Amino acid sequence: MGPATGRDPMNAIDSIRGIPFSGAVLAGGKSSRMGRDKALIGVGGKPLLALQLDRLRLAGASEFLVSVARDAALSTMPGWDTRVRWIEDPVPDAGPMAGVEAVLRAAIAGHVLVLAVDLPAMDVAFLSALVSRTAPGVGVVPRCNGRWEPLCAVYPRESALGAAAAMAAGGKRAVRDLVVQGIAAGWMRPWEVPESGVGKLANWNRPEDWSAG
Repeated sequence: MGPATGRDPMNAIDSIRGIPFSGAVLAGGKSSRMGRDKALIGVGGKPLLALQLDRLRLAGASEFLVSVARDAALSTMPGWDTRVRWIEDPVPDAGPMAGVEAVLRAAIAGHVLVLAVDLPAMDVAFLSALVSRTAPGVGVVPRCNGRWEPLCAVYPRESALGAAAAMAAGGKRAVRDLVVQGIAAGWMRPWEVPESGVGKLANWNRPEDWSAG
């Protein structure tokens, strides 16, 4: 499923299969450890949220969704791309699973690339390599050193939404459980991330992460 031998697996922009996908940024967290809204932290002169939306656009997303908390002021701020659809988390303080379920429910395309807002080192090459590994009705989730990365993954909308809704009804809110279930059922596949891509998945949680970056 990967690029030809001898090429960097991260340089897969020219091998995208062309499967339409919605791009969704999860920005509904409280950012309590950071002490400020991570979506608005400036990186290279742009808010981190705007940077993630740019990356999704360049990777080929057909629409753009942002998952936000119900009381979030993000959507009322000027300057955002008018094509963005703001999707409120249906259950307050329910963690990222609520955001994942909400964007799956709202998306138009059959696949949804879910991206956490707090991955500043993410780039278009990684997202394109991720998308290139999907198939009709089958998504892909990165795995680094045995650890799943469900907040930077492509989900097949119909199968993932049904599973997420069933999990929520049963009180289960771990996104990692969703991808494990998907892999067992065959509608998700793992991608063992090469060493060159591991750093792309580093996230910011505390002020020292931001200052170090």
